[in-house]
Amino acid sequence: MALNISLILMAAVSGCKKSGQSPTNNNSNGSKTTPPINNDDVYVSGDKNNKAVYWKNGVAVTLGGDGSIANKVIVVGSDIYVAGAINATTINNNTTAVYWKNGTMVTLGIGYASGIAVSGTDVYVVGTAETQNGSHAAFWKNGVSTVLNFGEMLNVQFFGTDVYMTGFVNDVNNIATATYWKNGVAVPLDPGQANAIALLGTDVYVAGDYNQSAVYWKNGSRFLLEDNAVANDMTTSGTDVYIAGSSSSPAFATYWKDGLQSVSSTGSTCTGIAVVNGDVYMCGSTSSGPALFKNGVPTVFSNSSPGDIATSIAIVSVVSTSSS
Repeated sequence: MALNISLILMAAVSGCKKSGQSPTNNNSNGSKTTPPINNDDVYVSGDKNNKAVYWKNGVAVTLGGDGSIANKVIVVGSDIYVAGAINATTINNNTTAVYWKNGTMVTLGIGYASGIAVSGTDVYVVGTAETQNGSHAAFWKNGVSTVLNFGEMLNVQFFGTDVYMTGFVNDVNNIATATYWKNGVAVPLDPGQANAIALLGTDVYVAGDYNQSAVYWKNGSRFLLEDNAVANDMTTSGTDVYIAGSSSSPAFATYWKDGLQSVSSTGSTCTGIAVVNGDVYMCGSTSSGPALFKNGVPTVFSNSSPGDIATSIAIVSVVSTSSS
């Protein structure tokens, strides 16, 4: 699959803001400074100058060369894992699925890596595998691929000992069905795609797209968030469910808390969300470049440009000690 960053940006801004909803903050651009984060390390993956990077507290760390991208960052203990892709010009100009562990690249195969999760010594990466027959949903466990139906896997997470994956499966007419997998068993939902998943007690929540609208599913039942919008990521905090996405006309980074929308800023999009100690962090893009949003206020990363993008966010709480 040829790497096309413009498609990623188009997906993030394909929505539309509902009338009658007033934004909580209407900043169009953030200042180009490193975001102040109190006792937390904030990691954001993305693309800078057409190279895979992640930002740690606003400082960019380059991972790949020209034509690469970082799609998902997670932090496990002291290890930083990033899933993404690099250009593979030797085989039909397709991309190669890869992940980086602490900056060292691990090559998976011809395809595209969208998500990553780690449990113990097991590393799961999900995405797309390219075969002679086309693009297939696939995952790699410790580098060994399992190729499934036509389609794509977009995210993977562990909840307890169970591994959940989200994405979509295409039928013979190339119609996509939003799907999640629990321990490898597919659970089809509705036409569309499933972008993220979260568990709250025994309830399974999935965020995604249906008929060009942002939606979520709770235990298989679909609920509308907003017409002509996208739901890209989700998380939980306490008993609350947060879903991040994008609206447009004009573009708005937005999130929904328990189904109620909070718009962050005009001229921006949102691709990831995390909630720590009541603060809502999002990553996304503004007209000035990739940004971190804290409680609706965007801060554009230093030395970035409008063509750079942010794709996911992870936050690690730093335990500080004081001497008496």
